[in-house]
This record gives sequence, structure tokens and C-alpha cells, in this order.
Amino acid sequence: MTFGLCNGQTMTRYEPMFKTCDQAVKQAHIDANAGILRSIPHGLVNSTRDIDFDRFYENYMIVNYGIESYNGGSIVMENEDCYNDEMNKIIIEKFGADFFCKKKEEVEREFEKFKILGQEERKKYIDFEYTYRLGMTDTRANYSKGYNELYKEIRKRINFSNLDFAPYKYTDIGIYLVIGQQGEIEKCEVVSNGFPETIGERIEKVIIDIGNWIPAKLYGHPVKSEDMLAFSLKD
Repeated sequence: MTFGLCNGQTMTRYEPMFKTCDQAVKQAHIDANAGILRSIPHGLVNSTRDIDFDRFYENYMIVNYGIESYNGGSIVMENEDCYNDEMNKIIIEKFGADFFCKKKEEVEREFEKFKILGQEERKKYIDFEYTYRLGMTDTRANYSKGYNELYKEIRKRINFSNLDFAPYKYTDIGIYLVIGQQGEIEKCEVVSNGFPETIGERIEKVIIDIGNWIPAKLYGHPVKSEDMLAFSLKD
């Protein structure tokens, strides 16, 4: 997927997810064979929607049917529609043409039951093996002392003014993280296209060594989740 992290006039750029439609279609089958099913409609989000229900719906579909279902926003990336169309065909072949209509009614009934449950009873609506995306949890994972302190600590351990980033021409980078249930860093990766690999590895190691993350929470319980940092290479 192509997207950017903006910081003033700077932008970090990424490679497209799919270079061709055929590649996207093949990837849909690879994912499905690996047990990964995704339903990602695109379009403007209704401002009057029930956010709590939307989040419950996403989690319910994961826990009960292994389907990642969420709104992909108003912008469709290059060849992404090929992936989505093929994946929807796969889901319909497996569950039936009217699957999503039926399941929405089922989820609406289940949501009414869910709303009166206590925190411990809500555990059954969580997949503790799943890596939750940003926006799917009630609170996101975060560095215990705040992001500004994290960035200060990174700069304290790495003198960026002495490093050569060529041919990378931007002044910020994106860092992808997976934070475990105990706040441990399970994955840390600089994902900016063209950024020097050796410097990226140094940054990744420093962030892992710093540690001290608080995990995301869903329904009051810590869960594994993704996070994304936009880090400026300038002080």
C-alpha cells in the first residue's frame, strides 16, 4: 500500500502493495490458503455511525469467522480493488452469497447482549492470538513515558547528525511495531522505502532495547497490537 506520514513539509514514501492486478489476485488466494480472510469495503465513513458497534463488529467477525472486516477509507490504492474483489469471491464461496447480510443481523443481536456483560465475561469476544490493527482497540499501545520522551531517548543513543542517509531524501521515517500483551516489542521495522538498511537496523535495535511499552487494551484486557511511529531525523 502507498501512504505517507507527514511532518510539516516532509513525507515518507512506501512501495505499492500490489504492482499488478494479477499479483493482487494471486495474493488473495495465498492469504486465503493461509487462513487470512479480509473484507475491506471502501467509501466515505458515515459520521453518525455507532463507533462502538463498528469495533464490536470487526472483533466479532475475527473471533467467530476469522474474517478481518473494516472500512478501507475513501482512497483505493493501486490494484487494491483486484485483491478485494477476489477476496470477496473467496469469502462468498465459503460462507454463501448472503453471508454479510445475515451476519450483520446476528452481530446486532449479540451486541445487545455484550453491552450488559462485565469485563471478565467480555473476554470471549477477544482473539488473544490476533494482532489488532490501530483503531480496533479501546486504547492503543504507547510508550510508558510518552512519545516525545521516546524520541529524545532514541536521539540520545544515536547521533543522527553524523550519519549519511543518501540516497534517502526525506527527513522523517515510518517505524512499524507489534506490541505484545505484556508490553514487549515483538516486531520493530523501519518501513520507509529507500532508507539505508544498516541505519534502520540500528534504530530498530535501540527501540527494542529501550522497551517500556504499555500494551493496547480491548474491553479492559491487554492485547497484541500494531503501532506506527513517525520519527523525524532532525532534532
